Amino acid sequence: MRIGILTFHKAINYGAYLQAFSLSKKLQEQFPNHEVEIIDYIAPKEQNRKLYMVLWNVKHHGIKGGLSELKRISVFKSMQKYLPLSPQSFCTKNLNKLFSYIDKRYDMLIIGSDAVFNWNQTKFPTAFIPDYRFSIPVYTYAASVHGLRFYSVSHDMLQMCGNVFERMKYVGVRDNCSEQFVKVCSEKAKTIHCCDPTLFIDKNTIYNNGINVRNRLEKRYKFSLDSKYIVVMAPNNNMIKEISRRYGNEYKIVSVFVKSAYSDYYIADLNPFEWTVVLKQAAMVITSYFHGTLLSLVQGTPTIVLDYSGYCDEQYEGKLKDLMVTRFGLSELYYDKSEAENFVGENAFYSRVDTLLSGGYEKRISDAVKRESETFNNFIKLLGVADDQKK
Repeated sequence: MRIGILTFHKAINYGAYLQAFSLSKKLQEQFPNHEVEIIDYIAPKEQNRKLYMVLWNVKHHGIKGGLSELKRISVFKSMQKYLPLSPQSFCTKNLNKLFSYIDKRYDMLIIGSDAVFNWNQTKFPTAFIPDYRFSIPVYTYAASVHGLRFYSVSHDMLQMCGNVFERMKYVGVRDNCSEQFVKVCSEKAKTIHCCDPTLFIDKNTIYNNGINVRNRLEKRYKFSLDSKYIVVMAPNNNMIKEISRRYGNEYKIVSVFVKSAYSDYYIADLNPFEWTVVLKQAAMVITSYFHGTLLSLVQGTPTIVLDYSGYCDEQYEGKLKDLMVTRFGLSELYYDKSEAENFVGENAFYSRVDTLLSGGYEKRISDAVKRESETFNNFIKLLGVADDQKK
């Protein structure tokens, strides 16, 4: 049989790319006698955003900023060769054309992972909540609504989503907030919790293809992956200053994506595989990135999470809190927005940094990753796919 995956594989986003790469690889591994393809679709709004970001960077950072964004787009385009893409590409408002192609070509459709339920970035109606009567079974895997304030969505739109969810075999969600969204749309829909697929990152492929990052970093930045370093990916300059003051004699401070005058190195031009390698080699990571958190923890890199998301409040639990507190049980390594903005001088925070650097959380992190990863097996059982070799 042929399994189709509909997701955000073309977004200029490290996590979006890596979750698509990981899910396709994991399904190929699980079902070696079946075909797995990522449906080569991008929403017109998402495609147009690429041009918008180039113009935005020109406006705020000049020609150099625009050229830098064009280079980023080029880097992500070059990474598409590692994905098992469908022979036909789509960037269309005519969703029925896309759905008809899917229905004819595939024996099963899996939608997700990532924030496929948040149509702010794709426009409603969205391909990822397909109002179409497929003849093939449809599932979602680790879908998230993060960023969409669904309690403000009209009743008609919620009802339409509910009708779609009820027709799916199962609605696999990544977090409690997304399950809450599905249940608001329909109490009849069948939900299951699924871990984000980056927990199954194909390390061999990534390390082999990311090997050149060592030479490139040394040539461009005079930075060695063999050095002892702390990665910071969070917009808190005062915190980076304090980290540098306390740990700068023993560790190099590396800012990734977020520039700081207090870091020893600033790196922003990595591809997704190279980013993964840099996180793996770090002594520890301090991040506000969801997939940065996952990629660090799954590779055994101790991590502290600073959640600056304005989405997380009394009505909506953000994805980082769900991951670190609800799933991993590592609440002491998670700081919400108010805490993250005010902890700079608190010794308790740096005491945790000391503990992480000394390996104090190694087993708890390893156990948490293993426990969360096992949710994939529950999803596979629901697919009802038996590989020929396993019959």
